[in-house]
Amino acid sequence: EQVYVYDNTDKSAWITSIYLQDRISLLENLTLKPGFRVNFYNGNNHWYFEPRFAMNYRFSDKLSVRMATGHYCQFISEVLAPQETGYNKNFWVLSDNSTHPVLTSNHYILGSTFESGSFLFDVEAYYKVFAGIQEYQYISQYLKNSDFPAYFPRRTQNTSDQLQPSYYITGNGKSYGMDFFLRYQNRHFTSWVSYSLSRSVEQFARINNNAEIPAPCDKTHQLSWTNMLSVGKWNFGTITLFSTGSPYIDYTQNAPNTRIYKRLPNYFRCDLSSNYNFRIGKKPPYRAVEI
Repeated sequence: EQVYVYDNTDKSAWITSIYLQDRISLLENLTLKPGFRVNFYNGNNHWYFEPRFAMNYRFSDKLSVRMATGHYCQFISEVLAPQETGYNKNFWVLSDNSTHPVLTSNHYILGSTFESGSFLFDVEAYYKVFAGIQEYQYISQYLKNSDFPAYFPRRTQNTSDQLQPSYYITGNGKSYGMDFFLRYQNRHFTSWVSYSLSRSVEQFARINNNAEIPAPCDKTHQLSWTNMLSVGKWNFGTITLFSTGSPYIDYTQNAPNTRIYKRLPNYFRCDLSSNYNFRIGKKPPYRAVEI
């Protein structure tokens, strides 16, 4: 019996690009960085224009604000292929603007940095929208006999009543959130904390009636705390990590395109390290060699 999977490893493509960026200083504290990138992609023989712009304004030696925006194109993308077994056989494809669209995104970023003495604080907010993401739906060998009609409804084009063994669905999505960073540094001790509050969602017309679903990388909270201490020849360090659990699909539901998403347990880890620096033998003296 045949198992329907994606199998096309013979594709190749070239990208020819021109990139230009300028740095413009206005007044004394304002810096502008306009730029663009032009790509010719021979996978579909199309030109793609990617403008971008960044700005930085310094209120003082301690405080500055920045913003950036841009349009980006990606010609190779990862297609999701979720399975009821929980093991996802995702794969990469080249865009062709027919079966596989070019992945595009627009980025909007606003941030600020404050530095005083041994402390540095940075905050950044972002909003990103993207289009052209794909998911590959196919019947696995575990369900092809019992649930085939549920996964692959009958086609109506050309009055055909044939069942589709596999197909792609294309959608869009967005990511938004804020990143916080705090660092303390002196001669012997450095400590920094980073925290991300974010949301990443996707939308497909054939899944949950185009409602927002969590992206595989969606983690609401992510926290990292790192410390490094130097005492003589000793170095001590700690790394503490915490993050919200990753989303997964509850496959106990009978309708494959009406999904219920749940999350794995929260992730926590703390690593401790220490090392002692010493030298074995004497370092040979340096000798100049004339050539």
